[in-house]
Amino acid sequence: LTSLATQFKNTSNYGRAAGGVKTLDAGGKEPPTPSARGTTNRMTRPTESDKARWEEPVKYATACFSGFFRGVSTPTGGQRVQKLIQGIHQFREQDFRPLQGLFEQLAQGQSPETLFITCSDSRIDPSLLTRSKPGDLFILRNAGNIVPPHSSVSGGEGATIEFAVAALGVKDIIICGHSHCGAMNGLLHPELVATLPAVASWLSHAEATRRIVRDNYGHLEEARLLTTAVEENVLVQLENLRTLPSVASRLAKGDLHLHGWVYKIETGEVFAYDAMGGQFVPLASYHYPTSETPLRRRTSAAI
Repeated sequence: LTSLATQFKNTSNYGRAAGGVKTLDAGGKEPPTPSARGTTNRMTRPTESDKARWEEPVKYATACFSGFFRGVSTPTGGQRVQKLIQGIHQFREQDFRPLQGLFEQLAQGQSPETLFITCSDSRIDPSLLTRSKPGDLFILRNAGNIVPPHSSVSGGEGATIEFAVAALGVKDIIICGHSHCGAMNGLLHPELVATLPAVASWLSHAEATRRIVRDNYGHLEEARLLTTAVEENVLVQLENLRTLPSVASRLAKGDLHLHGWVYKIETGEVFAYDAMGGQFVPLASYHYPTSETPLRRRTSAAI
């Protein structure tokens, strides 16, 4: 930006007068210095009015280019990391100190009561959403808040859930989908993930969701169809959750409860699946289940 302004200045009369750019004649030599009627050569000795007249466009160009680059530039890698480092410093000074006693206690071990399974989407913050403190939630995140059903192939999701249920003894498991889910959009439109083989393979764990939506909700328009897919996927993943041995055992004992939520990003609302009514309802209307009941497919959407 400074270079652009300098070039602008040097190619002006003021710039030439100040020695920034020399003008040559056709033969490649400097022309003789003009001196008409005995007046002072203003090309070699600019007046204050000359300076003011030519510095104003330079300032204007600088301001214009500054605004342009501010609009299109993105932080460099160093700036992005520096922002995170600054955040850590602020955490240490503003957040950690008031909770230092809690963190010292957590250093001795954890005992969360809830396993929160949600999407990797950067727009969701489970702790912020639930106003939970460190140590309250055991969190599992992946694209599409998917829980692969039990099989001979073990994976990170199954291991995380087993640890939470069998080792930590969580009392509740929440699967939380969200509006505008990119994973569900990719599930409905496979062409969007055609060049992402790992993503396409991962979404196969939600194939039941795709077929349910295709076979039962084909009449819905696109936006409503995506919302329905998000809701149905929460129910499908709850069903998958029940196939895991550690979960099935605790459900049989009656000391583990499953919940299906959908978070609406644009309003901050959370809807919970009411198994008795077969509907997603506003969280304020949700009744905590006293016992586990089989999931019933809803017939219409409430979100």
